[in-house]
Amino acid sequence: MNSFLYAAECGAYGLECDVMLTRDDVVVVVHDNPIMRVLNGQGNVSDLSYEELKNLAYIEYGSKPYQFNDPRSTNLVPTLEELIQFCKERNLMLMIELKEFKKPELIRRKVREYFDKYDIYNNAYVASFNPWHIYCMRAEHPKIATCLLYARHCVEWYFQEASQEIALPNWMNFAWSRNIVDLLLCLLCPTILADVIGVPILGPHHELLSQSLVEDFTSRGILTDTWVVNNVNEKLWLQSLGVLVTTDTLFNPKDKSYRPTKGKDDLEHESDLT
Repeated sequence: MNSFLYAAECGAYGLECDVMLTRDDVVVVVHDNPIMRVLNGQGNVSDLSYEELKNLAYIEYGSKPYQFNDPRSTNLVPTLEELIQFCKERNLMLMIELKEFKKPELIRRKVREYFDKYDIYNNAYVASFNPWHIYCMRAEHPKIATCLLYARHCVEWYFQEASQEIALPNWMNFAWSRNIVDLLLCLLCPTILADVIGVPILGPHHELLSQSLVEDFTSRGILTDTWVVNNVNEKLWLQSLGVLVTTDTLFNPKDKSYRPTKGKDDLEHESDLT
């Protein structure tokens, strides 16, 4: 929770998290599967129970920038429910990225139950690189706002992660075929797929963004939420275009210039999102 606490204290208006299911079907906030790059343990999230996973600490890089006067201050793995409670208390937006491969239907249902339980329909949305995930979420739970993510090499990432969890079609075993599908997705996500699925938010990697593309999304009633924007000038430029910005960088709590002119107010209008 320390990274979320620090982001909140630095003035972030929202948080982003990646979620997966443990072996006993608890929705946890973990970025990588397998876990060895981010946690002091081995194995896949889906192979560990929550009791096993919650005792593993996140690996700390560099020195601690902050000491928190908060009982939740910890570098252990939080559950999605704990993070939702934190965001509700702090009045923060939350983007929930689905990274579940084995039980996609179950994680969508559990996430929807949290939306109902905590009434976060106007304060959270669900994202995924998998268009089918987003299509199903729209069909099963149309009140939940969704964001279709896309980037170069996202099919390669999916192959590396999913191949450890589920059987994949034979064509994914060939790098050339993954590259072709990757190119097609970069072309289709902001156009045909966005319109067919009916997403209210598109999440391209910042390197794929241009002013004309943002203007095209806006003209179609689609918000833009781009990510890995770690350059100050780029942040300010995107702010001027009304783009939601997800960043890895820690910024000065006294400097509010990074806060976008659009974002939370747009997301509070459910009819615009769904």
